[in-house]
Amino acid sequence: MIDAMVEKNGGDHYTNDMYECAQRQLQLKMEELRRTYTEQMERERKEKKSQLDEKHKKVDEELRERIEELKKCGSVDQNTLLFLKEEAKEKKEAIRQKMEKELQEISDRYQKRLNNLREEADNDVTLKQTLLNKFEQIFSKSKNWFK
Repeated sequence: MIDAMVEKNGGDHYTNDMYECAQRQLQLKMEELRRTYTEQMERERKEKKSQLDEKHKKVDEELRERIEELKKCGSVDQNTLLFLKEEAKEKKEAIRQKMEKELQEISDRYQKRLNNLREEADNDVTLKQTLLNKFEQIFSKSKNWFK
């Protein structure tokens, strides 16, 4: 019986074909997940950078408003301007550092996902393979009914 099956399959074992098919599916799923994760990470990074730009613009606008208020009051001197500019610079730096930390967290989260990619893809292929095996069992039983 085994020899007949091997001969029927051209010398290959049934399990080898199934293994190769599962490996191809696994590889395809891994590439799909990698592409999806990379796109998601890039979207999040762009969003964070956009938020950073908006916050920097807000700080610049606040600085301009404070300078205008001081000019109206007539109490603007070089030291005050330097102090306000330094304060704005420090706020921007704090915002940048916070965003850098968030960007690093995003990168770390997606790197962890990419490291677990094989497992995620394998679980998905295993599920498909289980369904295919169940279908094959049902089909083989129903095929015997017609004999």
